[in-house]
Amino acid sequence: MKLKKLWYLQHIISTGSFAAAARETGVSQPAITQAMQTLENEWGIPLFEKLGRQKLPTRAALAIAQQAADLHGQLE
Repeated sequence: MKLKKLWYLQHIISTGSFAAAARETGVSQPAITQAMQTLENEWGIPLFEKLGRQKLPTRAALAIAQQAADLHGQLE
């Protein structure tokens, strides 16, 4: 489900890493990575840029995460 993947994206951005997002959401780091790869493939856009060993969210990822947060707020 894409909502879960969007939730993972939000956690990656808020925690600053895939590993921390995995710990916070209770899934494995490979599951987080696979979810982000799936979104990138489905949407045809990169969500993260590599900077050394670090992966930084792209502007598109930040915008998508903000829209998901806004939608979540409206649903509550």
